[in-house]
Amino acid sequence: MSDQELNLSDQEFEAALRSLSPRAIRLDPAEAAFQAGQRSVRAQLRRWRAATGTLLLFAVGSWLLPKQPSSVRDTRNRVLAATTASRQAEPISDQSMIKLQNAMWESGVDGLSPVSLAPVKLLNIQANNPSEAGE
Repeated sequence: MSDQELNLSDQEFEAALRSLSPRAIRLDPAEAAFQAGQRSVRAQLRRWRAATGTLLLFAVGSWLLPKQPSSVRDTRNRVLAATTASRQAEPISDQSMIKLQNAMWESGVDGLSPVSLAPVKLLNIQANNPSEAGE
């Protein structure tokens, strides 16, 4: 475009734009590096947040889902009972936790079997010091 083709308002606008100069800015290198680091991590942070949110939704959803129908639980109990019944039952010791707990539930402390301790040997300690013996 030549100057002849511009009208008066365009010429004034052009003169106003020429008079403008860019503002001098001070660049802080530490701030610039910090902002660049934030921008570079932004996408990775979004992915982590999305993955965490998804896992949280799955966890809450699985917690809110109803439990298995009773027929499935009954089948599992039957299989467990059949497996347990097929094993050879070993005698349970009187000092086993199960027997002790049952005895406590049924009759309290009195239901526990008496404790058998090793025999106690009494020791007679006499003074070996002659000065103590004379007193």
